[in-house]
Amino acid sequence: MDGTTGTIGITYQAQDKLGEIVYVELPEVGAEMSQGGQWILIHSVTTFPKCRVLPTLRGGVTLEVFCPVQDASFTFHPELGPSQGCAFWPLCDECGAVESVKAVGDLFCPVSGECIEVNTALEEDASLINSSPYEDGWILKMKLSKPEELDDLMDEEAYQAFVRTEDS
Repeated sequence: MDGTTGTIGITYQAQDKLGEIVYVELPEVGAEMSQGGQWILIHSVTTFPKCRVLPTLRGGVTLEVFCPVQDASFTFHPELGPSQGCAFWPLCDECGAVESVKAVGDLFCPVSGECIEVNTALEEDASLINSSPYEDGWILKMKLSKPEELDDLMDEEAYQAFVRTEDS
């Protein structure tokens, strides 16, 4: 987070499960999105373990809002829609989808706000999500309209516990 601007991407665990990402369709700059899905807030990329190489989503950067999905080979950001998440599960808008060699999954907004920037490098090399999810593989940056929604997100410890539960 940088003030009220957050970087959004996929977690290391998510990209690891999805596999190689081959395509990304980015959302429109200026698009308004609402909170939802099972996302986590990472306060420091350096303190988040890079288990199984992957996502924290999806983003790299100093920041810190990411979505747990597996390795992705295709990432696209479709129209808005309801969440099918489970850990953090309010109704929300889709801010994209990830397609990999193993699966396709929707990405849901962790917070409400306006898309102010997209990572166009993913259009040329979607595998950046796999190789550098926290730095070069981020998906979008948002200007938060409701910063208090950050309080609804899992912290690093809760996310790791969630991942252990999912893996068992």
